Amino acid sequence: MKDEQLLSAMFDDAAEFREQLLGETLRRVRRKRRIRSIGRALLALVIAAFTIWWGLPHRATFNSAPVQVGRGVPAEPQAAARIVLTSPLSAGQLVTTRQDSVVMISSDKSTVAMLDDDRLLDLVPGETKLLVWHAPHEAELVIVGP
Repeated sequence: MKDEQLLSAMFDDAAEFREQLLGETLRRVRRKRRIRSIGRALLALVIAAFTIWWGLPHRATFNSAPVQVGRGVPAEPQAAARIVLTSPLSAGQLVTTRQDSVVMISSDKSTVAMLDDDRLLDLVPGETKLLVWHAPHEAELVIVGP
């Protein structure tokens, strides 16, 4: 009787071991298959991306052929180097500033206050002024003086 119980326990353990071994083997095979299919998909994506990139028009280089400009007149090829001649500005074209024309105002954090558009425009009374918005939270106050 003891021998039968012992044999029964051994075969039960062996069956459980076989079941675990088969489960682990199947899990590893599925994982390998999944990795292989992901690798194939990535390779296909890389090939497709390279094909699309290769088909896109590339920027013209300096050595490219002349381009048609205007009414069908071919443009002249650009020379590799050109000499540029300059001349000094006349006195009427010069812009000068004085040191007293720029006002520097310093402040600390305790004196900074948030202003709305109307209060900001009221800070400069009697002048022609514009509030120019460059972005949602980026504005510039332009004062057009005489």
